[in-house]
Formats: sequence, structure tokens, C-alpha cells
Amino acid sequence: MITIAIQCYNFQRRLCWMLNSFLQQTIKDELIVDVGYYKENGNPSTESVISFFREQGLTIKDTCFEDFDEFKKRGLVRNRQLKECATEWLLFSDSDMVYSSIYFERLLDAIDPAFQYIYTTGRMSTTKEVANDVIFKHSYPSIIDNPFGILENVQMEKKRHRSVGAGFSQLINYKSCNHLGFYVDPEGCADWSWDSKGKRKGQRARSDVQFRKHIKRNAQGDYSLKKLDDWFNKNQIHLNHARDKELGYHLEAQR
Repeated sequence: MITIAIQCYNFQRRLCWMLNSFLQQTIKDELIVDVGYYKENGNPSTESVISFFREQGLTIKDTCFEDFDEFKKRGLVRNRQLKECATEWLLFSDSDMVYSSIYFERLLDAIDPAFQYIYTTGRMSTTKEVANDVIFKHSYPSIIDNPFGILENVQMEKKRHRSVGAGFSQLINYKSCNHLGFYVDPEGCADWSWDSKGKRKGQRARSDVQFRKHIKRNAQGDYSLKKLDDWFNKNQIHLNHARDKELGYHLEAQR
């Protein structure tokens, strides 16, 4: 089985597309979706999205935060998700990804439980305009038939993002990967604070790099990033959106 750990804050509509793609997986029953979220956020709320998709048959673990200072640093959210993981495999992803229906079946066939570091892959990414166009045609939460098929036929960005071990695709075996029980040392988490008034304001998850480094330091065997083949790059699609770093502040708009 595999847990897909994500954080959602004002991304509930894109999250609905992601969860719809999980509904269509050939091994849906082997997936646990761990949604880290801040209480009563979004339109629709994360709570209502989780409830709706549970009724459709998804196994969803709700990781609710009431302390916003803790929640706004993604590494601290992932600390709790890693600590509470109950499956062999754990994939750290983002709440705006959509997968082909055989993605996770092929993924579990392609990976080695003895590998001690991180599997990673790239992704396709829509343009922002196309993503917003398809997303805002629907009311939420709702069933969207064949979400990956819809996105396969839209305009993509010119570049396919390469596999670099980024935060949207970091896969570990919970037992063989020497993660020391945390994603990032909570005393040294380098994630930017969303409501900072200084230069480092907006969402910037530096803990992803810290995670890779601390696993590499403690690996007993091969500690090279292992990039999955190009099929996996082509079979997960990112629903693009405006970013904090482009605007210079934390964006609170629904996405």
C-alpha cells in the first residue's frame, strides 16, 4: 500500500481534480490519501471535500491543524504525516496533481523496497490560463469524469519539468529509508513564513531540500536520487497556478 501525503490550503478545487484521479486508479483500494489542512479553510472547505470523496470510496486520513504557525510551514505538516504513516510506501506530493488511471499500479511495480533513498519523477504542467479555465467550469466538491483524459488534450507549458526530487514527487519506503522519524528537524525548518513582513515572505518550502540532505547523510547504501522513467513524467499533470514568489507576497485566493 502507499500513502500520498499532501498539504491543502486554498487549493480545494484542484484537490478535487486530484481526488477524482485517485477514484479512477486501477488499485484505488491500495491508496491512502493523507490530507494535511488548516481547519475551516477554503471554498469549498477541505472538510467538505474529504467527506464527499470518502463517500465515493476513497480512504482519506484527515490531518487537521489548529495552529496556523505550525501549519504554514510545509515541512512541519510533513513531519506529522511521516510520523503517522501506516503503509510501506509514502509519497510526498502536492494537492494540484492529476494522475493517469494506471499510474500507481505501474509505480508500485517499478520500485524496490530495499532502496534507501528517494524515488522521484518529473511532471507535465498545464498553462495557468488553461488550468483555471477547466477548473472554474465546475462546482465543488463533485465527480469529474476522466480528469486525466481532459488534461491530456489541453495546452501544456513548453517545458516538461525534469526529475529533481522536488516536493511534488518524493517517494520513500517507510522502513528502509533512514528518515530518522521526521521530514525536517522542527528546530531548523527553513520554510518561509507566509505572513512574514521581511524579505522572506510567501510560500517557499526549503524543507524539501533539507529532507533530501538529511536522508543522504544517514543512508547506509545507495543514496543517489533514483529517477523513474519518462512514462511517469508524462502521466502526472500539474494544474498550474499563480505563485507567491511571482507576486512577492502570500496569495490567499482560492485555487
